[in-house]
Amino acid sequence: MTALTLDNASIMEAVVSRLVDQFMRTDDQLYEEVERRIGKKIDALFLQKVEPRIQKELDKALTDCFHREYQKRTAWGEPDGEKTTISKELERLMSNYWSETVDDKGKVSAYSEMTRAEYTMAKVTGEDFKDQMHRYLVQGAAALKDGLRAQMRSQIDTMLANLFHVQTAQDKAEGRYK
Repeated sequence: MTALTLDNASIMEAVVSRLVDQFMRTDDQLYEEVERRIGKKIDALFLQKVEPRIQKELDKALTDCFHREYQKRTAWGEPDGEKTTISKELERLMSNYWSETVDDKGKVSAYSEMTRAEYTMAKVTGEDFKDQMHRYLVQGAAALKDGLRAQMRSQIDTMLANLFHVQTAQDKAEGRYK
């Protein structure tokens, strides 16, 4: 016969095992609720602890990448020009892009005095001005149309009253020709 030893760890293991077997196999709803709550807790912990660390490392990697020096090379692997960084190159390219001279259609032209920045601003403000003028013209035309309609209605009523010299029920209701 073997000696029966009962310690706290083996009792706890047996109780937990039986509870898990009993509840998790017979009650799917309880299992789903526990799974959902554990998932929410894991998501919250991830957002609270892991995501800021990832963002910090990404920011550091991007900063290092943009500020690390490099030197352009020729097709044969020889150095070409001075050492620079990606951020300096981007700044130079963008500065050149906006200061390039363009024609009235926005295409690069050596014969024009307008920069791309000036062209873009002129185009944006010109389109805004055109849109506003269109809106004002439509509003003015609508007011003119309403005014003409009212004036014509008044003139036609007067002409009909003079022509027929009869007061109709509509004339009486609208208070005309008293």
